[in-house]
Amino acid sequence: MATYYSGEFSTFPKRSAIMAKSFYIDQEECIGCAACVDSCPDVFKMTEDNVAEVSNSEGASEEEVQDAMDACPVECIHWEEEE
Repeated sequence: MATYYSGEFSTFPKRSAIMAKSFYIDQEECIGCAACVDSCPDVFKMTEDNVAEVSNSEGASEEEVQDAMDACPVECIHWEEEE
């Protein structure tokens, strides 16, 4: 099951640089290594089931989120496809 988050639905305070892209974690692919949490603790957290989830989609810049994506060994964090 993938969880999708978009900045427009966020209840968190806006950062000065609003993220133009949305991203999601495919939780079925997540192995629970927490590399994304280590990379962006203001964006990602671990669930009770030991899989990552997005806790604040606007907690970091696109570059920082990309760094978390690059740190993920199973590449389960994805940018939302633009339509």
